[in-house]
Amino acid sequence: MRTVIAATAQLDLEFPRYYKRYLKWLDYLEAGPYRDDVGEVVLIENGSSRHLRSSFEEASTWATQVIRCPLQYMRNTPKGLGYPYAWRYMKFAEFLHDVMEYDKVILWEPDFRIRTERMWNDVVAITEGFHTPFSEIYQFPETSFMVSCAGNPVLKEINSVPWKERGEVLFEGVVRTAGASIHTEWMGDRYSERGLQCHPDADYEAQVLD
Repeated sequence: MRTVIAATAQLDLEFPRYYKRYLKWLDYLEAGPYRDDVGEVVLIENGSSRHLRSSFEEASTWATQVIRCPLQYMRNTPKGLGYPYAWRYMKFAEFLHDVMEYDKVILWEPDFRIRTERMWNDVVAITEGFHTPFSEIYQFPETSFMVSCAGNPVLKEINSVPWKERGEVLFEGVVRTAGASIHTEWMGDRYSERGLQCHPDADYEAQVLD
């Protein structure tokens, strides 16, 4: 199945802090099996370029030439795609499935790290549905890494929540009630948010500090 790894991006070329995190993330993908196994990686400019000094065209050229990663831009999307970022990712997943025709979309925040071959093999083997890891500390689906396969009803239900209600409705709750596969067998968490060291046996680590 045609698969892509995707992350949102704010590529203001005049401010390195906006793009250095993507360089580090792409280096990480290159160093592991991730980019080789999937083949395609895309950054999605989420509309921030309207407020930044660099034009989308400049950022797109830079992304393609320097980091060999195409940059997509979702035009004509409603204002305020939703906070937290996970709401926006759902609209991006829909775009990648319906417009870009990807069968499987791996939504991967640049500060998320997979630490074990076991977890990555599980991710590669996914062919249907909607999947997330689980945070033991916060007791909710970990939304910085999600896998969506085309046609899954979970994504459709999440995107059916009206824009104006997204500030009041907890994204994690919608994921649960929509029937996502929440993988408690993948051990990991947002250790840095609690000042904790990553567990030596963790399958993943979220919110990794650079």
